[in-house]
Amino acid sequence: MEYRRRCNVCGKIYCYSDKDLSENTSNSAMAAISAIGGLASIFGGTRLDTYALNNKSDRYSSKVVDYNKCPSCNSTNTSLITDTEWMEMQQKETASIQTQVIQTKKIDINSNATSDSLLKRTKMFLEEEDWDSASAYCEQILDIDPECAMAYVYKLMIELKVTEQDKLALLSETFSEEKLYQKAIRFADDSLKSILEGYNYTIIERNNERAYSSALNAFNTSKTEQDCKALIPRFKALGNYKNSAQMVRECEEKAVLCKYNHAVQLQQRAKTEKEFLEAKSEFDSISSYSDAGILASVCRDKAEEARKNAIYDEAISSASSFTIMTVENAVKEFEKIPGWRDADQKKIEALNRVDQLKQAEKKAANKKKTIYILSVSAVVVCIAIVLIAIQVIKNNKYNSANEKYASGDYIAAIQIWAELEDYKDSTDRIQDSAKPVYNEAMNLLEQKEYDAAIAKLDSLASYLPISQDKAYCYYMIAFAYAQSGDYSNALSKLESASDYPETEKLKLFCESAQELNLLNDGEEHNLREMYDNIKALALEFNQTSLLNSDCFNMMLSLNGNWYGYSDYKTTFSDGRINIYDEGYLKYEWDVVYRSGKYYMGYAGERGKASYQCINGYSGAGDNSFTYEDYFYYDDDQLHDFESKDTYDMKRR
Repeated sequence: MEYRRRCNVCGKIYCYSDKDLSENTSNSAMAAISAIGGLASIFGGTRLDTYALNNKSDRYSSKVVDYNKCPSCNSTNTSLITDTEWMEMQQKETASIQTQVIQTKKIDINSNATSDSLLKRTKMFLEEEDWDSASAYCEQILDIDPECAMAYVYKLMIELKVTEQDKLALLSETFSEEKLYQKAIRFADDSLKSILEGYNYTIIERNNERAYSSALNAFNTSKTEQDCKALIPRFKALGNYKNSAQMVRECEEKAVLCKYNHAVQLQQRAKTEKEFLEAKSEFDSISSYSDAGILASVCRDKAEEARKNAIYDEAISSASSFTIMTVENAVKEFEKIPGWRDADQKKIEALNRVDQLKQAEKKAANKKKTIYILSVSAVVVCIAIVLIAIQVIKNNKYNSANEKYASGDYIAAIQIWAELEDYKDSTDRIQDSAKPVYNEAMNLLEQKEYDAAIAKLDSLASYLPISQDKAYCYYMIAFAYAQSGDYSNALSKLESASDYPETEKLKLFCESAQELNLLNDGEEHNLREMYDNIKALALEFNQTSLLNSDCFNMMLSLNGNWYGYSDYKTTFSDGRINIYDEGYLKYEWDVVYRSGKYYMGYAGERGKASYQCINGYSGAGDNSFTYEDYFYYDDDQLHDFESKDTYDMKRR
């Protein structure tokens, strides 16, 4: 579908299609992937790798177009044009064209001109910024001499909008990956090649100097550990430029110094136990630096002093209270710090105060007692009558529960005792009655009558903690289903077995075994995870045949060391793929199956993943294969790679 928009500021009309929007999405995704690769190569690649990937990210980012913005004046005040409006505009334009004479500029080139004269004219056009004429002359030169290096240099200058050759060195980014540059280098003599390469080198050096100066200024003004550590990757990205390697070490050393100074400040400001312990933790993390270990011990002692002082002050405050409980709490607090200051003496004084408060309270109570005796007596008589009636009713129920217990009706007895709550030994009798029922459930469990055992346990749910026993029953039912190959029912039962420790392990087995039957559903299946989950319980279930499936055999046949692009070492181990660059682990991938094909799959952050298809590999005994970029996910949306690079792999 085609969309048309009009700029409400300058009147510009422009259009775009669904394909353009799709390319926008693809370019955004490739820019993000390249940016992530550039960041990763800072730690595991070379400076040129980082630079190339960052340039690649920039190129893809530059291709992303904001179609809500006018391409002429950059205003975002634009609106969509309806089909009806568009037809009316076309009719007006047709009428206008019929009354106009369109003159088309035509560039005449002397067919007898030599390459040298054409090159001179092209240079003049470039100086005048007449890009169209310069381009036409370049094409004429290449028709005469397809290997004319200067013609490709001039075409590169046209593309980059550069008027003079030496100004190529003034560009902000290198152009070594431009196809026109590569053709110029291919056909250039040593002198021209050296000049062109020098332009790129000058750009790199200038950018490195800017990055170095910026990082150095930041280093000189850095004051915190975080500031210093943030500069380490910036200096590492510069590789061997100037003293960048030394600056990495200086950043690390200054980070430790900043942390030490911060710890000293914490110690100086600390007043409470928590604050001293925070300072101690900082010193402990750099214990080998200067006197940090000694200061950590000082902070530990100060924290203990602060703790005891806090307890002492709280106890002193409580000891002056007129409430017995508060003063008793003060005694307990003094007991926590024996020998500290005069805590032992203060404890004795607090105990004496408790005795005094109790005696005063007793005297006050005796005075009130006489006043209330007469008025309370009548109330007591009424209450006694009610209580006697209640006791008679409870006693009858209690006896009824005893009879049901004696007859073996334990559940009914439990229900009556539960109503009586604390009457006599009702609570203990509930436990006595529950035990026979629980024992019956355990016997049913041993006889593998799990459903009956669950029913018994359910009847005790309100009186005993039976959740784990019940979960075990459901686990064993699921276990039996799994042994018979009925993974769907096994998974259904496992939902009720979450309290049993082995449930998760069995769940993974059943899910992977079930997934093995759905390999050709068009979705991605991680063979490595499936294999690990099935292998963990296959022997116990006597289902080792699952491990001999064709997909697992193909995956296992890849085990070993492979070498390919940039001499990366790639190892396959039961579906786990480790990719090493110069001996360091660079990527961790898995073998993935999808619709009859095998892939090297890499799962990134949420909603992002990429897959490289393994081609030309027939299984055990085959010592080579080719993998190519195939498809990727971005925000859970499936995309094909715009350009699919391929890489040959050999087994060694």
